[in-house]
Amino acid sequence: MRLEYKLLSNRTGVLLTRSAGLVEKDLEVHFLGAPTGATAVFDFADARSCYRVLQNGTCTVPLSLLSGEIRVTVALFEGFVHTEKWICEELKIENSGLGGVIVAPNDQNLPLELVRLRLENEELNRKYAELLARMDEFDRWRERLMEGYDFT
Repeated sequence: MRLEYKLLSNRTGVLLTRSAGLVEKDLEVHFLGAPTGATAVFDFADARSCYRVLQNGTCTVPLSLLSGEIRVTVALFEGFVHTEKWICEELKIENSGLGGVIVAPNDQNLPLELVRLRLENEELNRKYAELLARMDEFDRWRERLMEGYDFT
């Protein structure tokens, strides 16, 4: 199975692969828009972490590590400090009983995500209204400046 994320300019990552799938070997994860030299960090519920340097935006996670809920982050590191970071949607892993696991988006946090998006939208609307007001003010200033000039 191959999961695909899209890294956004607001430093988040959305999971484009929305349907659950069976993983019987390693899980392949691709991050669209990942910068060169980025590292994917998979944090597991039992406090383990798995770091994978991305090759062409892609990495694999061994089946043996896949269990529970997994937090996913993509980061650029300088030494041990991250300089940029994208927080991605979480994954939920369940045992399939068939020798593999079922991987799906962790949709348990969708109500919280909806609240965050509404707050972000409100802030964007406020900034947009402020920008329109400034553009109107500039147009009035430009009109006053142009009065009296004959450009013919």
